Amino acid sequence: MREHVSATTARSRSLGERPQERRYTVEVLATLSGVGTTTIRRYERYGLVEPTRAAGGPSWYSDHDLERVKQIRRLSDDLGVNLAAVEVILHMRERMIAMHDELVSLRRRIGLD
Repeated sequence: MREHVSATTARSRSLGERPQERRYTVEVLATLSGVGTTTIRRYERYGLVEPTRAAGGPSWYSDHDLERVKQIRRLSDDLGVNLAAVEVILHMRERMIAMHDELVSLRRRIGLD
């Protein structure tokens, strides 16, 4: 199996980045998502999930990470998509959402909405 580490995974996020969100340990995330801790760590190695890390401390996962793990699980378990394809699908989905948001913003600026 190919191990992939994205540039964003390589850099750790600081704890202050999303302070309004709840934080979960990998064990709690595993329980809430129905995915084992080993699988979550594999998703992390592939760059599909990016926990917040404190210097020398544990990894913390957010509500966004929880939803993302559930999406990954649906794609891989229910649809049989491999992790490399999951990465592409999630990236395309994020791009489509960003493009939609930009379109909505442009339409508002020119008075179409």
